[in-house]
Amino acid sequence: KDGNKKVCLRELKHALLELALDEQEKAEASDADSLEIIMNIADSDEDRDISCEELIKLILGESDPRTMMIDIFIEADKERKGKLSAIEFKEKMLSMAKDDETFKNDTAVQLMVDVLDMDGDKLLKI
Repeated sequence: KDGNKKVCLRELKHALLELALDEQEKAEASDADSLEIIMNIADSDEDRDISCEELIKLILGESDPRTMMIDIFIEADKERKGKLSAIEFKEKMLSMAKDDETFKNDTAVQLMVDVLDMDGDKLLKI
């Protein structure tokens, strides 16, 4: 991660390799054509990086990721402190996407938190 709060092609490959469950998925994650397809699908603003909004839209298929994430944060922020830890974020995402293996993987959750964390304190702000 280069600190720009976006995922480039190299970082996408690294994340997909970390998430791969078997050799077939590892091969797909290493395939340049597969990576380009994912980038082209996710990168809606065509800047060759995947932003947090684009990542959320890709994973959850939401048409308005900003509104959806605000709603998720508000609901997950039980203490009304305006912040979510990685654990709180993971618990909420797991409750919403029970069949999605992505949120069961700590590396994937940490990648999302890193992308969404705007000031480096490892907390997500509403």
